[in-house]
Amino acid sequence: MLGAILPLLRDANLGAAPLAMTAEEACARLERGVPLLRDLELGVDEGLAHDLMVELARAREAASPSEPARRLRAAIERGDPGIGELLTHAAVGDRERIAAAARRRDLDPDLLWALAQAVLEPAFRAWRRTLERLSAGIPWQRDYCFVCGTPAVFGELREDGSRHLRCLRCGAGWRVRRLHCPACGNEDHATLCTLYEEGRRGTRRVEACERCRRYVKLIAAAAPTPAEMLAVEHLATRHLDAVARERGFGHQALATPPPLA
Repeated sequence: MLGAILPLLRDANLGAAPLAMTAEEACARLERGVPLLRDLELGVDEGLAHDLMVELARAREAASPSEPARRLRAAIERGDPGIGELLTHAAVGDRERIAAAARRRDLDPDLLWALAQAVLEPAFRAWRRTLERLSAGIPWQRDYCFVCGTPAVFGELREDGSRHLRCLRCGAGWRVRRLHCPACGNEDHATLCTLYEEGRRGTRRVEACERCRRYVKLIAAAAPTPAEMLAVEHLATRHLDAVARERGFGHQALATPPPLA
């Protein structure tokens, strides 16, 4: 399924509205711990967004045919629910509103949520490319994305020993200190631990904090993982989520993304 939809997301253009922000404004936001897109009014072309969602629904059905996938594809093609409603709820992370819309139409709530989230990715990646240029060199040591505010669920260990967190939504990456919990700031090595899947240390692991009980998955990476492949790496390391949760660690709650006009 990912093989079918990732090329569509990589090449999509949603006509994302340009951002009006200076390097000075970006620096001031990050110094206050505020993601760059927070509280901005963002916009995309709803026609292009609808066309992309139709393509995604068709690819999803072709990759894994089922009656729920067929019903969802048919509903998206006829514009019910409307793309504006879906984008509004998806942009602010309101899964329950999307689930309610799905249930009213006898659609699979999880499938509709996944498509609504996916269709926004090209826009957030376009805004990220703009904002990365404005914020280059400004340090960011937090566990949520400096661009869109989404919590990081995994990171990369580079060949030089540096640790970088990655955002699944917009593809941003930022360097954070080693022996440091980006969630709570804990630097006491006695309460920072590393977890591995039993019998497999390899190149994938979990780094967790015993103070705040949060964790992040880490993979070895010679170079930054391309943004369109982040979802693949996340799925490929789901066993590490199980390792962390068996020990009582969890992710922080999803941060509120910026509104979409």
